[in-house]
Amino acid sequence: TTAAARMVRIVNDIGVKVILCEEAGEVLECHILGLLTPRVQSLILIGDHKQLRGKCELHELTVSCSPKYRFDVSLFERLIVPEAQGQKVLPLYSLECQRRMAPIISQFIRLTGLYSSLKDGDNTVDRPKVRGITKSVYFLSHRFPQNSHADDWSSAKSHSNEAEATLVVALLRYILLQGYQPKQVAIVTPYVG
Repeated sequence: TTAAARMVRIVNDIGVKVILCEEAGEVLECHILGLLTPRVQSLILIGDHKQLRGKCELHELTVSCSPKYRFDVSLFERLIVPEAQGQKVLPLYSLECQRRMAPIISQFIRLTGLYSSLKDGDNTVDRPKVRGITKSVYFLSHRFPQNSHADDWSSAKSHSNEAEATLVVALLRYILLQGYQPKQVAIVTPYVG
């Protein structure tokens, strides 16, 4: 969105009539407003305002620090969540039935309270078990130290852990030995972008 906002002249010159923004809950309001040229006729915002907010470099301008500024609140969130009682908001259409996760995994999402009414689709039940794995969910606690330096901890950067990575690679190798192809396995890890 930053690059698109920088190239707003090109967006206008090619006559963009519809802007569709995925992960709109994470996109700063100024990035979307900067794209709204006179030629734009429709703005479609898709996202989840209950998950990640946009990244604001100055903590003092975030809603958690000062309700006065709220720079990290996206246009998407501003349009659908009332700031004051009686404030009019736009209609929101939410996913009510998920069709990706096994119910044993989606239960964790319901337990957060954010999605307590989320239903599981019929296609999520009776899936085959992963070969060589006895349970669908594992939590692993370890005491492997981070590889980060002391001064890295004061920043908002991601950290690394070689022992953790070695463990993940070993698990991946085990899963591949069960007959799965590399394209059938995904390793997902959070990081600070």
